[in-house]
Amino acid sequence: DEGQIRSDETKSSSFENVGQITKWTKKKCLWIVDLLDLALHSKYSSIVCFVFLLALVFVGYSLLKDNFHKSLLICALLSPPGTILRWKLSTLNHKWKRFPLGTFTANISASIVSIICGALSSRLLLDPSAPASTWLVGIKTGFAGNLSTVSTFAKELVLLADNDNEFQSVMYAFLTVFLCCTSSMVAYALIMYT
Repeated sequence: DEGQIRSDETKSSSFENVGQITKWTKKKCLWIVDLLDLALHSKYSSIVCFVFLLALVFVGYSLLKDNFHKSLLICALLSPPGTILRWKLSTLNHKWKRFPLGTFTANISASIVSIICGALSSRLLLDPSAPASTWLVGIKTGFAGNLSTVSTFAKELVLLADNDNEFQSVMYAFLTVFLCCTSSMVAYALIMYT
């Protein structure tokens, strides 16, 4: 019986210690939770997140030796601005009912940025391990890749066609593809042959 009582007392005191540690941890960590809550739910949350992402990218960039992973970090850094710009451009879609100007502008801009990065890499004969090449891949994949939008383009084609605007749907598809290709060819030619 006496052994059982000591065992129960030991369990009881260990549970009290766990409770004290938990209370202490909660008190000490509340300021971290409050800081995170302020950072993520204030009017400065986007700035805080961008600065945090920037810090992570630069720390990771300095620690990594592999250029593939460095370009992934740059993509991570430049993806949010591309996405935010696309979102801002989407407000232009309501200017004209029969032509989604925002998506059209986003796709053409992304094509031009992407081809400029590729042309600069070719023109400068950059070694894939060069830092400039890593940044160009990051800009092309991160920024331009998130600026362009195939899914919204396809959705808008279907919506235009469903609203008895087959001609506008076909013209929108043709103009987007034609202007993306021609503007990219012009940008490439200007960089490569001048």
